Amino acid sequence: MQRTDFEQLSRQTAEKLGTDWAVTCETDYAGVTWWSVLTHPAGPRIVVSPHWQDAGRVVVTGRYPPVDEDTQLANPAPRITVRANRGPAVLAREITRRFMPPYLKRIAEMRVASAQRDKRQRARAALIERLTVHLPNGADVSEWPNASGLTFAGYGGEGHLEVFGPDAPVHLDMKSVPLDVAQNIMRLLGQAIRKQAQTRQTTRPA
Repeated sequence: MQRTDFEQLSRQTAEKLGTDWAVTCETDYAGVTWWSVLTHPAGPRIVVSPHWQDAGRVVVTGRYPPVDEDTQLANPAPRITVRANRGPAVLAREITRRFMPPYLKRIAEMRVASAQRDKRQRARAALIERLTVHLPNGADVSEWPNASGLTFAGYGGEGHLEVFGPDAPVHLDMKSVPLDVAQNIMRLLGQAIRKQAQTRQTTRPA
């Protein structure tokens, strides 16, 4: 399929889809591979490209908001193929009928996942701020999709703390810790263990 024919097909398909669809034709850095992005103000971004194995077909996929890898794996991207010679009206119809329902559903799921991820990240940031108050030299903060990390050093020791959420246990690694610091940590840990044991005894069914 010639590039000019493909671009014309993309623009005519956007017209058949309805109002407010904008078309952007893109190429790779070498200008060898090309595709079109059909964008709607409401959010959908449909990608139409020539099929790399069948020159007579086009592939329809979509672009999505950024999410973590687990969400991507749990929500496989919808994809359809249509013969190009069936024309823009049929391509638009197949996009509307076969592609848009699962595509819009996946976007909605990913938006929910993104909102939940942002909420967890804000909770971790607040917790990190509360923890770093106790460190006179501060700490280096690292962010991952599902955790935040603190790396700190001083007073002859160094350590790393990973925070997963306000109600989740943390991972704490320390080395070269002075003896008095280690004694204080063990004292606090012992208090927490005894408190947990007492709580279990009082909540145990009779």
